[in-house]
Amino acid sequence: MTTSKMYFDVSLLKHSIIQDRNLSIYCFLKDKIIGKSGFCFHKNTFISHRFNIHSFDNNTLSSFDIEYKDCLTKKELLGLVYSFYKYNGTQRKYKSLFEKILSDLTE
Repeated sequence: MTTSKMYFDVSLLKHSIIQDRNLSIYCFLKDKIIGKSGFCFHKNTFISHRFNIHSFDNNTLSSFDIEYKDCLTKKELLGLVYSFYKYNGTQRKYKSLFEKILSDLTE
């Protein structure tokens, strides 16, 4: 779930993890290429670490109308996954999942 609304001090704006008070988000700066085929967001775009870990089975995923745009570069995917792994609010049951993903990405 992404948003382009800023809920933090603009002086903190950067591409990667932003922490401000109790807020922890991952920021994709506008026009920065993050996809293997050149995808970028045209506005600064944020993913909040809070309440944004979801697990779906294949049947549920197939029920969504998803439009594939591009695939994150390995560097971007590593940064995003690591940010969720390091977030203090990430439940323990997800930490091991993120560890495995990070291990697979760095092999």
